[in-house]
Amino acid sequence: MVVAGSLASAAVGVWLLGHFALAPIFPARGFALSVICLLPATSMFAVWVTQRLVGSRLAHLVEVIDGAGPHDDLARIRHLGEDEVGAIAHAVNGLLARITSIRASMIDQKRELGEAQRELELTASLAAKTEELAQRLDERAMLFDIMRMTTSSPELSVVLHTLVERVALLLRFREAVLCLYDEAHEAFTVQAAHGFLRPEALHGRTLQLGEGISGQVGQTRTPMVIDDLSEQPEFLGFWGEAERTGSLAAVPIVYRDKLLGVLTVTQAEPEAITDVHMKLLAAIADNAALAIRNAQLFERMRELSTHDELTGLANRRLLQSHLVREIDRARRFEKPFALLAVELDQYKQLQEQLDSARADGTLCDLAHLLGANIRKFDTLARVESERFMVLLPRSDLREATQVADKLRKAVSTQPAFDDSEQPAKLTVSVGIAQLYGDDDERGETLVARAEQALRSGKLTGRNRIVGGEPAAAAVEPARHQLS
Repeated sequence: MVVAGSLASAAVGVWLLGHFALAPIFPARGFALSVICLLPATSMFAVWVTQRLVGSRLAHLVEVIDGAGPHDDLARIRHLGEDEVGAIAHAVNGLLARITSIRASMIDQKRELGEAQRELELTASLAAKTEELAQRLDERAMLFDIMRMTTSSPELSVVLHTLVERVALLLRFREAVLCLYDEAHEAFTVQAAHGFLRPEALHGRTLQLGEGISGQVGQTRTPMVIDDLSEQPEFLGFWGEAERTGSLAAVPIVYRDKLLGVLTVTQAEPEAITDVHMKLLAAIADNAALAIRNAQLFERMRELSTHDELTGLANRRLLQSHLVREIDRARRFEKPFALLAVELDQYKQLQEQLDSARADGTLCDLAHLLGANIRKFDTLARVESERFMVLLPRSDLREATQVADKLRKAVSTQPAFDDSEQPAKLTVSVGIAQLYGDDDERGETLVARAEQALRSGKLTGRNRIVGGEPAAAAVEPARHQLS
């Protein structure tokens, strides 16, 4: 358009010069040649003017538009005037500004989204950690509760029953059974059970080491899990007292490499016992081992404090408590009561004749013999090295004399042998005392009378039975002395 305008202007100019005689008159041919020569120059001039006025600005506009990539959001077109090109440049700059603003907003939103995502992840992680911590705290509280309950009583039976009950209730097991191991017989005995209709039917049941699931766990000392009991034909359902369905777990109870027992639990559903259950059961077994061992030691100490270590009979302390109880009972129900003081004759000579081990064995045999010749509710105690006492509830002096004679004859017919297998004669002397109205409640006067009668028997030749008379102020009349 600019070129066409330039050519038209040039032609008009030449015509005016010729028309108004402002230039020499050119012939028509000359005029045509002039026009032909003028046209290229005019065109070149028109192109140059167009390039200067429009082309460079359009090139800059195209360059900026083409170069405004994803990372050139801040590129802008310089001022190109107020004409159409300038208006286009201004519009493009506005568009670029809006794109920059949008991209900045997108960057901010992406950053905020990333922060929100991280916050959600942290929140979820915190929630998971909080739940895990709460679970661990519940587990620790459970273990503490079980440990507290099992150590609240020194009684072994109470410890065992409390243990299986708390384990079953806190972990929601269907049944729980605890068996203690008897090393001498290599067998387990059921000591506590929970969750059965007849738990008493299991108490005292035994199984050998390696027998059944519990026996295998005890033998290998390795925990065992049975996911489906219906597929285990060797599981007998605790001697028929439990269903043969669900799942089972058994853990050994070991204290310092010493097998104490096995804890066995069941769930109603198959595959219901998880790794968490097994970890808790292992921890419970460790606590149970300590509680059981402490209870066993307590019972042993109590037994040693109330029983003779050599013979296993009641000692003087336990005899005293039984004596007070029997005196009170005899007076309350107005029943007779008698006491025997039994002593092995010439024990020192017997010790010289036999070695120490055989002498102790002789005393143990004597204790067993005396116990076999009295009633079940009578009390036999060893009060000194060779002296024993027998409490005879509901027995008067005549009946006590019959029991004493029975004991004397049983001992006299029971020989002991030395290394040369020569029989050593065993005899006992017996002192008898019957309870009277003026005897004190602790039985000290009763015991003193029986021991005095015993000394009298030994002084009169041993192998004797002597009945102790009451004191002069006794309510009952004096009794005839037996010899």
